[in-house]
Amino acid sequence: MKHWEISLFGYIILIINSISMLGQENKSLELVKLLNDGEFYKSRQLYSLLCDTISPDIDLYYKFRMATFINKKDSAQIYLEKIFSEYPDLFGDETINMYGVLFDTYIYFRNMERGLFIYEHIKQHLKQNPYKIPQDELLEWSDDNEYRLSQLKSAIKQPPIRIKRKKTDETIRLINKLKLQVWAHFNNSPCRIIFDTGLQSFCVMSKSMAEHIGVKCDTSGISSGNINEHIPINKAIVDSIEIGNVTLYNIPVEVYEPDTLPYLSDSLSVDSETKESMNYSYSGFVTSIIVGLPLMQWIGKFLIDNENMELNFPVSDKYKSCSKEPNLFVYNENLYTHLKLNEKDFIGYLDTGADEFIAIDTVFYEKHKEDIKIDAITAIMPFNYVTLSHVRNNISYMIPNSPILRFEDRVIRILTKRSVKIYPVSSIVSIKFFDGLIGYHCFRRLGKRVLLDLDNMRLDVQE
Repeated sequence: MKHWEISLFGYIILIINSISMLGQENKSLELVKLLNDGEFYKSRQLYSLLCDTISPDIDLYYKFRMATFINKKDSAQIYLEKIFSEYPDLFGDETINMYGVLFDTYIYFRNMERGLFIYEHIKQHLKQNPYKIPQDELLEWSDDNEYRLSQLKSAIKQPPIRIKRKKTDETIRLINKLKLQVWAHFNNSPCRIIFDTGLQSFCVMSKSMAEHIGVKCDTSGISSGNINEHIPINKAIVDSIEIGNVTLYNIPVEVYEPDTLPYLSDSLSVDSETKESMNYSYSGFVTSIIVGLPLMQWIGKFLIDNENMELNFPVSDKYKSCSKEPNLFVYNENLYTHLKLNEKDFIGYLDTGADEFIAIDTVFYEKHKEDIKIDAITAIMPFNYVTLSHVRNNISYMIPNSPILRFEDRVIRILTKRSVKIYPVSSIVSIKFFDGLIGYHCFRRLGKRVLLDLDNMRLDVQE
């Protein structure tokens, strides 16, 4: 099971036993549902109204979930341990799920002592089976428990990730305007990297790139896997990565084999020009190393100067934003933020690796169609979407008429009429996206200088 991935299917059934008023109970249940559904902003707003009256167990659960949203894993661990200590029956028949979440945190922090403790505790819980879990599910949970133990032992054996920062800021030149792409040194070898908040892995590279920088995949020692259930990969470790004023050590990488589109079947109804364009987009991934959200979280702060095409990782206190409320959140390891689209709240999956500007999901459009008029054009160019793990071609879409986008108090200038599209976002994104997708072209239009602060979960426009 993936670290910190929380199932959407029957995740939590909280037993609220200390609330006397029915209206208050309904509000508490509403808060729990919002938290479970990943509704960060709505949960925060409702909690501000209830915080003085909700029961202590719900208050603890809220703090656990909010710590998870803002990527404070150490705080989330403390809150979850406290829940089990003070309210052991709070989760009912979902207790086993929450034990698994706690086990995952111990794996993340490589805490062998606590990991072994929860491993034995889960074994005992499954043996006693207080909530009458069916036998087939008991066997699955037993297998999961053993798998987590093997993951913990494997994590303990790996060298710890370390980061070293120079005390002064160092500017890095952006390679182009199409991607958040710079030069870096992997194992002292120069290479291009793309920072991609839509990637859940630390780092992904092609086999040819791995060979170029001297990374060897020991498939017998480190487990294999796949990217989004499509591209098979082997796992390895990069000794050092130097990017500007930051050097990282012992970074997990995933290495995939194909250097051309292996899934672009001849049966796809695309002409040679479209196929060439798709392969060109894919080659941009292959010839670069993709740095994902977990590694970006280690670096922390990204100051992007779009006007001068520069990037740096600030060390100055000048860029502290911890006094402001977070406007970014993480849900199931994915990053999200909030915009206003025609003055309607729009929660979008923030993917700096995506070529899109804004993709509005059809569900959001249907909900607000009275406020989102469709442009009366008749001829629309084909829309194709290429990632490392899949291709979608000739996607049907609509174009809204002169949409107004706002990020906090700033209007975002839209590039072209086709920059904002309406289509089923699930056709290109396999994870929860809420109302749609926010791509890199929108991200860089937020302002001349943008601070992506993953330490304090803030996205701020500096000017």
